[in-house]
Formats: sequence, C-alpha cells, structure tokens
Amino acid sequence: MSQTTTRRQYLDVLRVLSMLAVVYLHTAAPSLRQFDHMALWHVSNALTALCTIAVPVFFMISGALLLSSSKTADPRDLLRRRLPRILVPFVVWSLIAVCAAVWEASPETAKGMLRGIAGSPVITPYWFIYALIPIYLLSPLLKKLVDASSPSLLGYALALWFIFSSVVKTVRELLPAAYAPLLNGNASFNLTMVGGFLGYFLLGYALSTLRRPVSKKALWVIALADLAVIIAGTWKRSVGAQEYSEQFKSYLSVYVVVLSAAVFLLAREYLDGKPPRGRLLPLLSGASFCVYLAHPRIITLLHTYVLDQHFTAVWQQGVFYVLTLALALLAAFVLASIKPLCWLMTGQPFQGASNLQAVFRKRSPRA
Repeated sequence: MSQTTTRRQYLDVLRVLSMLAVVYLHTAAPSLRQFDHMALWHVSNALTALCTIAVPVFFMISGALLLSSSKTADPRDLLRRRLPRILVPFVVWSLIAVCAAVWEASPETAKGMLRGIAGSPVITPYWFIYALIPIYLLSPLLKKLVDASSPSLLGYALALWFIFSSVVKTVRELLPAAYAPLLNGNASFNLTMVGGFLGYFLLGYALSTLRRPVSKKALWVIALADLAVIIAGTWKRSVGAQEYSEQFKSYLSVYVVVLSAAVFLLAREYLDGKPPRGRLLPLLSGASFCVYLAHPRIITLLHTYVLDQHFTAVWQQGVFYVLTLALALLAAFVLASIKPLCWLMTGQPFQGASNLQAVFRKRSPRA
C-alpha cells in the first residue's frame, strides 16, 4: 500500500503528544510569570521547554501528510474538503468565545473581538490557525514544488529557511545590544517564501520521506542536550531579571527547531512501518484538533468558576492540567457524537469520527 493510504502510527503518536503538550503550555503559563514558588517554576520551566515542540510538530505533521498526498495538488480538494475542515470549526469556536464575552458582561470586548476576527485571534492560542491557513492555501503549489524537486534541492530550501529564519535570529538575540543591529536584515532582502512556519511544513515532509535511517542514540543525545540548553537558558534569562523570558522557547529559535526535528525523527525511527495497534491512539489523534480549539475556553471556565490558576504547588498545577485535558477530550468526543455538530465543531466527518460511537466499534477510525 502507498504511503498516502496507510496510516502512519508515528504521526498519530506525534499528534497526540503535541495535543498533550499544547494543553500543558497554556496550563503552566501563569506559573512561569511569578517567582514566589520556585519549585513550581522550575518544574513548569522544564516541562514547557519540552512542550515547545507542540506547535512546530503540528506544522510538520501537516507537511508530512499533505505533501505526500496526490490529492493536495488539486486546489478543488483543498477548497472543498481540507480547508473547510479547519476553517469552519475555527470560526464556530471563535464565535463561541465572542458570545462568552457578551455573557460575561463584556459587550464592548465582544464587539472588538468580532470586528478584529479577520486580523487577530479572539483567543490568543488560536493564532496557530492564522499561520496554518496561508500554508494550506499554498499547499497545491508546494506539492508541485516538492514533487519536482530533488532531495538536495529541497535540502537547499530548508537550509535557507534554517539560516535566515532561525540561525540569524538566534545569534542576533545572543549578541550584546550594541552589536545586534549588525544582523538586522534589509527589508528588500526578502526570503518569506521559505520563511516563518512554512519551513516546518516543508521540514515535516522532508523528514518523513528521508530514506536513510538516523541513529537513535545520536538523536537522543541531541534532543537531551538541546533540551538542557533551553531549560538552563530560560532559567538564566528569567530568574535574574525576575521577568519570564521566552527567548530560548521561541518557535523559530535554533533550539526549538533542533528539538522538534529530533523528536519527530525519534518517533519515526521507533515506529515507522509498524502497524497501528488498538483504537485508542487513532481516536485520540482524531480528537486532537477539537481539543486544541476547546481547551482555552475550558481553562477560562475552570479558572473563573472552579479553581484558581495561580498555583503554589506542583500538584495543584497537575490537577488543573489533568482536569482541563479530561474535559477537553470529553467535549471533543461528545461533540463528535452529535451528527449536526460533529463537522461544525470538530472538523471530522461523522463517519469515521473520533466519537463515543467509535469507542464501541470494533474497527478503528479511518486514517
């Protein structure tokens, strides 16, 4: 069977891990901006350092799947099927956030959110969709590009992206303030075609089609060393100034690019070619997009009505995280079980969706 029709277990694992990570990032955010409870701060710093791979890996999974599918070359398939599966649930959940602002007696805030929805997310975590949609729109062109490119030419494009979107940025941030302007690029030197998160999209495809095996031992060494740098660098920058710094956790920093690529390759090296086992992994993978859309609202509700998110102990944060994740998963499965809401709120067609009916079916949801 071809790669486009066979479910790849390692991509499901990566999607589920990214789902777990992105929920933790937003659960731990308040704890990183206060320095009164250092045990909690250090745990949050270490775990969010690992969880920074969530967004890059989501982009990489999209690249690995879309650019390996022959259907991607057809803009009609994009406009009729793929783009609506992202855009419609995003709009629905954004409108829910606007309605919630009205319900919470903030009509002016709601009006501002609604007026600016085309240009900025109504909830901060939704920025990811604003980055993903342009890449989806370009995907038919990108499909033609990668199909016509040799591995060396694709590697050249990725090298340009890594150098000018990541290396230059990271080095500039490490330089003393007086010398940082030396690496400020001229506005006319424009490489946006291989810039930003588009590079992760291409990187996911390139790594998923890599023919040579990569040493697992080397990948573990690189990943752990890089993770240590992110943790230590964030600690040094933040604690001394008593102000949280995201410099080492920036999604386009060298540190996060390297860590994300290493984790992606580790999953591929351990799981590629192995048949999917059981129903749980595909079900969780299918629910991941709805969990992403639902969890910010659940965090707000829990914070407002149930638990204060200003934690003083690690166990409190852990309870809040587990509760948020459990409720987000429950919401995803329940909404996908209601046929009129399934596609609108989860982006999944009812047949094959990750819902309560699928839990009791013998057959796993389709890839």
